[in-house]
Amino acid sequence: MNRQIAFIALFALAGCGGGGSPIQTSAPLTIVSSGEGIIRVTGSNLGEQALIYTSDAASMNAVFNDQINNGSDPGDVNVSDFPLMGRVGGYELRKGTIADGSYVISVTAIGDPEGDGVAAIYFEDPGYVDTIMVGGGTYSAPTGMGTYSYSGVQTSNARSVIAPGDIGTFDMTLNMSSETFNYSGQSGDLNVSGNGYVDIENGRFATDSLFVTDRFSSYTGTMHGLLNGDAATSTSGVFHTNDSRPDYSGSFLGNR
Repeated sequence: MNRQIAFIALFALAGCGGGGSPIQTSAPLTIVSSGEGIIRVTGSNLGEQALIYTSDAASMNAVFNDQINNGSDPGDVNVSDFPLMGRVGGYELRKGTIADGSYVISVTAIGDPEGDGVAAIYFEDPGYVDTIMVGGGTYSAPTGMGTYSYSGVQTSNARSVIAPGDIGTFDMTLNMSSETFNYSGQSGDLNVSGNGYVDIENGRFATDSLFVTDRFSSYTGTMHGLLNGDAATSTSGVFHTNDSRPDYSGSFLGNR
């Protein structure tokens, strides 16, 4: 597990639409009692950021901070490096592996066909919850007011399912005047909805009161999201249910 964490850490910004600059900051946003959680990393170039959901958030955050202290460079990998296997919701679906000597990780990626837009990368981690990484192009804040509408792909997977699991769709509105968002998505039998506040200056939004339902149960959930690209042309994020050992986790990426 620790070796996988160190390996994934190399690709935090380079693989998800960012420019691949060295990591400047790393901070855990949520950690539940099982150790799973969400981390946000930012790059040395203003506006570069990515979110990661992983089974050992504290250890991965420690590896990121070691990289910061040691001045490590990011890995040279992009979504387009993996073979194209299909398309979902206007985005490319790619699958492949990344290797460090004899150590190999299976990877699935969903990304903007332009290559520099939003992307989500899923690292298979046998015996653990798979790691999800999302991000997009370097962010700059929009100058206009009014309401922006986004749509795209939502993924969701139960603990025993290899990510990305079920693939569906979402819609989100961003009200620039009230600095709030409203989200609604469905993938497989999972419905996710909620609203919260947006930090427009830094291109971030979050809520810990998602409403998450499957065929049998209802949950509250936590979501962290990013606004990506010039004038917030796209969005990406991750979410999980709020139980101590989350039954569900997932991601979303879309454009306006």
